[in-house]
Amino acid sequence: MIYETREERAHRQHELAKEFETIVIIRPNFPGKEKKNPVANFVSLLMMIAMEKELPICHRETMYKEEGLIFLLGTAKEALEVKEYALQLEENHPLGRLVDIDVMNTSGEMSRRELGHDERKCFICSKRAVLCVRNRTHTLDEVIDFFYRQVEIYLMPVDKKERFLRTLLFAITTELSRIRTYGCVGFSTTGVHADMDAGTFIDSTKALLGILKEMPEETTFQQLRTYGVEGEKKLMQATQGINAQKGLHFFSLLLFDAYLNCDFKSMKDYISNRTQSLKEDLLHPPPHFSKENCGARGHALEGFDTLFENVDRAKNIDACTLWWMQNTDDTTAIRRRGIEFWRKAQAMAKPEGTLEKKDYFNEFCIKEGISTGGVADLVTCTLTLYLLKEEEDGNQKKSRLRDIQLQ
Repeated sequence: MIYETREERAHRQHELAKEFETIVIIRPNFPGKEKKNPVANFVSLLMMIAMEKELPICHRETMYKEEGLIFLLGTAKEALEVKEYALQLEENHPLGRLVDIDVMNTSGEMSRRELGHDERKCFICSKRAVLCVRNRTHTLDEVIDFFYRQVEIYLMPVDKKERFLRTLLFAITTELSRIRTYGCVGFSTTGVHADMDAGTFIDSTKALLGILKEMPEETTFQQLRTYGVEGEKKLMQATQGINAQKGLHFFSLLLFDAYLNCDFKSMKDYISNRTQSLKEDLLHPPPHFSKENCGARGHALEGFDTLFENVDRAKNIDACTLWWMQNTDDTTAIRRRGIEFWRKAQAMAKPEGTLEKKDYFNEFCIKEGISTGGVADLVTCTLTLYLLKEEEDGNQKKSRLRDIQLQ
């Protein structure tokens, strides 16, 4: 199967090489057969964002099959110049060794030797990688452990601002990696959406991270709201008017603000105190809001109490998704199908159900046009907080990354 996937990718690469001056192929260098996982996907996405930041990319395609998350980029830049930047990224970025970035044009693939670079070195011992692979110098578990450890280190920088941004990107990547998306967009599906795909969410995510990075650390809540309004405009510009992450934008602004200004245990009270003015918004809620749950604003008013109390549910992403479906009113879904239909969907959402029942429910959501985008935002926030929490647990800085399962 992986051979067929490689053949398909190679065919597509050559087709694109006829259309663009240079093609860039970004692949996770994850060992073994299980390459479709959040850690490998995160590295692949991170390197793609880095390439797009430095190069004028005019085309992007995403493939998500047995080889893992792969990006095919088209640019008008000359191939040797692009290859030089790709090599610098592979060699100098903290996670650059964990990806393969190939560059090609109609003449074929650019080699490292053409630019005077040595062959790639092994992850672990820094000898020629090809020899270690051929001789099986290191066990599969050793190489996987190294891969995970590098990502764990990357997600735990000293700077709090950078740590939150990296962790949020990992959480978004994991949410898009879900095996069942319950009507939402993921790397492997567009769900019930004809107007968006994974590329839409990547564009939105890049804009969201930029908004957060530029956010002033000390603001009044009204200033934060004003900044958020301008941020929403940037999100919509990034996606050509498609609403992909407005809910996550709201959540992440409040969580980011709290994370930067107090310790983890104080974040709930900080957010609740900061957001009291939102009560005015809820005096006359829209028809699709229920009295019991007033959407994102309702969660904010309680200081995201339910969210903070359930961060450990992020250990199992699929079960976490279904739990949130049971315990919140997803206004995205309610707008589409109404509150009564949402109640029917909630009754079917069972975290403890069999895989067959979960598959059936996933298909039901798609068939009935249910998009659980609000739930997806809460899953992303749950995982973000889960990964940030250990800093305040009194433990040594031990990452929780390896505890996370997609199902």
